[in-house]
Amino acid sequence: MAESCLRVLDPDGTASKRELCALLNHVDRIIPHQANERIIKSAAEHLESKLDLPDGAVKNKMIVTIHKYGNNSTASIPLALDESLREGKLHTGDLMILVGFGAGLTYAANLVRL
Repeated sequence: MAESCLRVLDPDGTASKRELCALLNHVDRIIPHQANERIIKSAAEHLESKLDLPDGAVKNKMIVTIHKYGNNSTASIPLALDESLREGKLHTGDLMILVGFGAGLTYAANLVRL
């Protein structure tokens, strides 16, 4: 998931660490596939480590709902998105990364402005 987030921010893979930090700074929220909390935490920590960001810089952007709904497979991202909108955690104009993965080696990320 971490690499997918970086790839969606820098599709050509040419940005420096500093440029990636600046790009990520523009992202308001990251809604990951809710497979399990350990994977989500690990992805956040990987991004923070790779970009030399302080602890929590990415984790605080992540929307986590697995503790409420469990792993709902492909529905986990739309469920988290809907809940975040209803709770006022997302607003018109926010920039989000939606990132998911599936069985095998399938994965994808989208950069979306709400």
